[in-house]
Amino acid sequence: MITQNVDGLHQRAGSARVVDLHGRVDRVRCLSCATLHERGSVQALLAADNNFPPAPPGGVRPDGDREVPQEWLHQITLPQCPRCTGELMPDVVFFGGAVPANRVITCIDALERADALLAIGSSLVVFSGFRFCRHAHRLGRQLAIINPGVTRADALAHLRLRSQAGPLLAATLALLEPAPECVGGGAGVAG
Repeated sequence: MITQNVDGLHQRAGSARVVDLHGRVDRVRCLSCATLHERGSVQALLAADNNFPPAPPGGVRPDGDREVPQEWLHQITLPQCPRCTGELMPDVVFFGGAVPANRVITCIDALERADALLAIGSSLVVFSGFRFCRHAHRLGRQLAIINPGVTRADALAHLRLRSQAGPLLAATLALLEPAPECVGGGAGVAG
């Protein structure tokens, strides 16, 4: 599974073989030694080294951001890598950044072994995901897309389902569930 999400949702749902194409927001990477750190431990360092006033009511946005006075920006002590004292940043690919080559190669290798590609819930506007649709097309692999709106790869798709992914996938799984046993021990047939 290749995901453009950075929230670890697929792992929390039980998926084991996930490539986090754009990284993970719950990790922080050292820019000097490349060591990964848990974001919680870095947040603890940030809190220990700074005296942040409480957030004003209603001032925090749903993504956790908030407006802060300019003078705060010059007073913040940023945590350093506990291993080498290097600078730290979230382990995510920001807009305009490049996906690490090893992640792209891992995804291309998996796609070359696959029979088809299913793109779910993405407009594929960002090239980092669209590249795999193009590669599947070059390889002659089937491409199916589930997305309610237009996607950048619509012209490449063999199957295009304009639907919200959640309800469509839930209905599909319900159809695939084994039917309850009938009286007499025979298997039922779901219709």
